[in-house]
Amino acid sequence: DFLENHDEELMKDIELRSNNTLSHVFNLRNLFKRIEPLSIGRLPNKKETNIYDSIQNALLVYESKFKEQKIHIYNEIDKALILYAREYDIYTAFINFIENSLYWLENSNIENKFIKFSSKNALTTVLITMYDNGPGISSEYANSVFEPGFSLKNGTGLGMPIAAEALKRSNANVLIGEVDKGTILYIEFNKENI
Repeated sequence: DFLENHDEELMKDIELRSNNTLSHVFNLRNLFKRIEPLSIGRLPNKKETNIYDSIQNALLVYESKFKEQKIHIYNEIDKALILYAREYDIYTAFINFIENSLYWLENSNIENKFIKFSSKNALTTVLITMYDNGPGISSEYANSVFEPGFSLKNGTGLGMPIAAEALKRSNANVLIGEVDKGTILYIEFNKENI
């Protein structure tokens, strides 16, 4: 008798709870995908890694978004630049960096949007530079960007810390440079430790 009288109400409640559960499952799945790079036990070994190709592979993930948002990409990395690194770490770092640039460029009214990559090969280091002409990061927040939980875009605050940690495993450090307009990242690989 109870089920017959409350059948519609019960079904709505079950549907609501099911949708909430499904939403939580998707959120957890996405969180685990984002923190996967921190799982050291399953990491591949370092190998000779073409940095240009690794960045190109990361850029391909967002190719349709770049076209949709009319964002120009300039990959001026030396095509022959090979570093002894974990390709997965390089890819993970640049996926996160590109995703952040894309977000800020998407949410700005800037004309002629672009992201530019370049490289300089020195005696003991290799410097990769990534620059976008988005709204930039205030110097007030530049040091906080790589702290877990910090986000200026209502995200999880894990992307940039994961990227920095991934690069450390391949003997690189990342920092945010100061520019008048946009954001510039410097990724420095120490060749002596490679």
